[in-house]
Amino acid sequence: MSGFAALPSNELVKLGRRIGRSVLFRARALLGWARLLKRNAGFPLRNLLLGNRPIAVRAGGLGFVLAPEGSVPLEMWSGRYFERYELDFAVNCLQPGMTFVDIGANVGLFSIPAAKKLQRGNVYAFEPASSTFQLLINNVRLNQLDNVHLVRSALGDYRGEAVLHLNVPGKDGLNTIGRPTHDCSEVVGTERVPVTTLDAFLQSSGIAHVDLLKVDVEGAELLVFRGAAELLARPDAPLILYESGFLSKGFGYHPVETIWFLERYGFSFFVIDSYTGKISVPRGDGAYGAVLIAVKPAHPSYPAIIGTLS
Repeated sequence: MSGFAALPSNELVKLGRRIGRSVLFRARALLGWARLLKRNAGFPLRNLLLGNRPIAVRAGGLGFVLAPEGSVPLEMWSGRYFERYELDFAVNCLQPGMTFVDIGANVGLFSIPAAKKLQRGNVYAFEPASSTFQLLINNVRLNQLDNVHLVRSALGDYRGEAVLHLNVPGKDGLNTIGRPTHDCSEVVGTERVPVTTLDAFLQSSGIAHVDLLKVDVEGAELLVFRGAAELLARPDAPLILYESGFLSKGFGYHPVETIWFLERYGFSFFVIDSYTGKISVPRGDGAYGAVLIAVKPAHPSYPAIIGTLS
C-alpha cells in the first residue's frame, strides 16, 4: 500500500490543500516574473520594432489610442493594468453635453474617451508634472480632440505652489506633492508646480456645473475636496470617482477622513471591484485601498448604481 493511501481521508484533504497552495503560489510567482520581464524588456522592444506605434484602447464602447509613453500605457500593455472597470463606469455615466473634470489626468486615459463620449461637452484635465503633461498634450492631439481643456496644475485646498516628487520614467503615476509612501516609489527629483482650488478654477473659468469628477492624486484627495467645498455643497454636485487608500499617510491623515468630509455634504458611497467590476456598498475596511463612487441620491446616476447592487 502506498504512503498516500495509508493516510486518513482528512489528512489527504489537508495534504491536497497544501500542495494546491504551493502550486498556486509558484504559478503566481512565475506569472509575476513573466509580467515583469514583459514590462521591462518587452515594452521597449515592442516600441523599437513598431516605431512607437500608438496603443489601441477601448472604454465604454469607444476606441481611442495612447502613445506608448508613460506609466499607464506601459502597465496596460504588460498586463498589470486594473482600472478597466472604473474607466468603463466613468465613460458610461457621461452623456453628450456634460462636463467632466479629471484631476490627476496623467496621460489622458480617462479624459480622452470622456471627450469622445461628450462630443459637444467639455473635459477639464489637470496634470501638474511637466513631462507627463506633455504626454497628455500629445495624446489629445493624437486623438484629434478639441473639447479637452488642459491645465498644468495640482489641485488642493490653497492657491500657490507645491513641490512635486518625481519618480523614474515609467512610474509617473506615483508622482506626489506629499511625502512619498508608495512601496514602488523611486523618486529621482522634484519640481515646483502651481496649485489652485477647484472652486477657484470653476469660478474664474465661468463653469457653473460639473457632472462627473475623477480624482487620482496619490493621497491628496482630502485636500482636493476641501478646495471644492462650494461645488460639493450644491444640490447638483457631481458624481465623484476617487481612490481611497493609505497613500493619504503621506499627507498626515487617514482615508476615513475623506469619507467623513464627503458625508457632511450628503454623499453616499459605493465600491467598484477592480477585478470583477461589481459595485457594492463598502463594509468595514472595504472602503480603503479601493476605488470609491461618492454620489448624492439626487444625482441622475444614483438610481442606476442602486440597480446594479446584488
